[in-house]
Amino acid sequence: MLPTPQWLKECKSEVADLDGWQHWQVRRYYPTMRKDKFYRHRDYAHTFRSKADVKHFLDTGEARGKGLLQKVLICVINFFRHFQISIFIT
Repeated sequence: MLPTPQWLKECKSEVADLDGWQHWQVRRYYPTMRKDKFYRHRDYAHTFRSKADVKHFLDTGEARGKGLLQKVLICVINFFRHFQISIFIT
């Protein structure tokens, strides 16, 4: 997990609070050394793949190709330390 970028801390939005963002980076080794950045908000079940997508969501409340996003409640239940179930409630 990476710290929240400064540009995201400075955005103003009525759609989502700015404290709930997760930001991480994944390296791809083939064919070139690339670093892909991903963003996710704790209240929405959608992973954003670019800074432009996050800014569009904060301005409009819509994800490109998905339309208007709604908040979800995520319940994670662990059974016997071996099984984990995630339930998304919209």
